[in-house]
Amino acid sequence: MPVDRGLHDAAVGLLDEVFPDRPGAATAAYTAGGRVLTGARVRAHTGPAELCPEAGPVCDAAKLGDTITALITVTRRTRGAAPVVTTPCGVCRERLAMHVTELCEVAVTDRYAEDGYRVELYRELVAPHPVLNDMAVTHPKGIASIAEDIQRIARTRGRDLIDEGFAYVLSHALTDPDETRHHATRSAADPTPYTRWTTLASPALRRIGWGFERALHAVLNELFDRHAEEFEALGVTADDRDHLTNGAQGLEKVFANVMGFLETGEAVPFELPFAPFDARALHHGQPLHQFVARPLPPGPCEDDEALVTALADLLDRRHEHGVRAYLRQRQLFEMPIFPEGPGWCPFSHFAEAALAATGPVIRDRPWAAPVS
Repeated sequence: MPVDRGLHDAAVGLLDEVFPDRPGAATAAYTAGGRVLTGARVRAHTGPAELCPEAGPVCDAAKLGDTITALITVTRRTRGAAPVVTTPCGVCRERLAMHVTELCEVAVTDRYAEDGYRVELYRELVAPHPVLNDMAVTHPKGIASIAEDIQRIARTRGRDLIDEGFAYVLSHALTDPDETRHHATRSAADPTPYTRWTTLASPALRRIGWGFERALHAVLNELFDRHAEEFEALGVTADDRDHLTNGAQGLEKVFANVMGFLETGEAVPFELPFAPFDARALHHGQPLHQFVARPLPPGPCEDDEALVTALADLLDRRHEHGVRAYLRQRQLFEMPIFPEGPGWCPFSHFAEAALAATGPVIRDRPWAAPVS
């Protein structure tokens, strides 16, 4: 069976059931055996541990010995927003590979289509392995060859988007009970040596880490969506878009490092936010604990209000040993993050704007209040 209105409605129905008026995603799929399989996004304390909704139908198809003939995913990006059809990410396309029919149809985002999407054959959405080898044709030097153009778009358009929506999404994520209660409990210590906001002792800092992550990805997605024509003209594909979110993930790691340093007062051993995470690659400036003037007494701090006030203070400073000055002097966003060649992270200016927008939002919250 092909992608049709019934399949779309099944996905929207599950989205409304699991995430009523809240951000989330759901997938519906037809199978060769006449079944309708569905799946919802699975949240986790850390982004890499989450599961896209497409994983549900894939697991069910494998369990039932069936194959998928049509698939559609719908996403609600902000509270109260209308669902939109979104294209399966590169990982999900790989998951589908062994569980689809030869003529399987997949709904993909198309902002120029009447319904906001079009239907393509699954085989047209995947390249021969390795998955990203089509970059060799589109960009002979890899995605690094267009990093400067992407940085230009992020610099000239991204700051406007942050001014428009970052503070709103961040404030919502910090105040909505449905969002905050999921992060009231501290997660177990991470086996890796990198700071994760989910492992911080302070409930207030964990909530801020969650809100910052949500706001950053919401604005980044809006940047890609609103300026799709420019990115398409550069040859940026859906896989490239997933690849570029490394910039946002890198900033999340830096932000977690800052919060961890404030909480413990201890040096951060792994500052480099991009793979291969080898701190020996940092040859510029001073480490976080030496450069940033921690506005707290020596030793660990357990006072939520004091921690948030200190964080807001460091974020508000453009110079004078604040977080933004730390990024610049350490050149964290000038590290090569693309495996195809030496390309800088295209979101350096975007990152500074996001950090600057965070300070005023968190400063006005009553952090002594318990999570509702």
